[in-house]
Amino acid sequence: MTIRGINDFHGEVQVSFTIAQPEKPVTPTDNMWDTHNIENLDVRLANQLVANGKNQEQKIVISCSKDKTTLKEGVDYKLTNNSVTKAGNYTLTAKGINNYHGTIKVNFTVQQAAKTDIRNAKVTLANTLKEDGKNQTQKVKITYGDLILEEGVDYTLENNVAKNAGTYTMKIKAMGDLFTGETTAKFTIAAKEDKKEEKKEDKQENVEQAVEENNNGMVLGIAAIAVAALAGIIAFLKKHAK
Repeated sequence: MTIRGINDFHGEVQVSFTIAQPEKPVTPTDNMWDTHNIENLDVRLANQLVANGKNQEQKIVISCSKDKTTLKEGVDYKLTNNSVTKAGNYTLTAKGINNYHGTIKVNFTVQQAAKTDIRNAKVTLANTLKEDGKNQTQKVKITYGDLILEEGVDYTLENNVAKNAGTYTMKIKAMGDLFTGETTAKFTIAAKEDKKEEKKEDKQENVEQAVEENNNGMVLGIAAIAVAALAGIIAFLKKHAK
């Protein structure tokens, strides 16, 4: 095309231009307009998780900005791989159901909580031990608030096996995401009863019982003699009194 100057301007210039082909029109059937495909909707995490030793579930919010709709879990979509316990990075899956379709994967993180010194937990002996000639294993119950610690997950035990009667000290070492440090606990294996001592005590008891019975017999005998003598004296006095 030609551009000519007028009024205070003069001269002319040639400028080329192009008429582009029209783009393919977008139809409502195209995938990007499918608001029932959850892959086209807005997704965000609904909660932030911090490891606490218990099972937790990561939730998400799926919404459509076009029609201001928020989908409901269990009605419009279902979640899998969103239930976790330990700190770390995970990926859950959301799949559309009923009136919705499509599948999305969402990454989330369970943060590491500040660890607690295991010395602040409560340690209780879980069983009573009595010497029997075999190795005895002392178990414990460890709690922190309403949390019950699990052996092999939150702590390990050392020196909790013994055979002979006596008092021992076991070591409790923290492990896992929640606890740190170590502590100790004392436990006792009671001595088994001596059979000879039992027989000796039984024999002594029988002797004491026999002596007591003999003494009781002597007392009764003396009493009988005394009664008979008193009766004789009374009879004599009555006879001479006449």
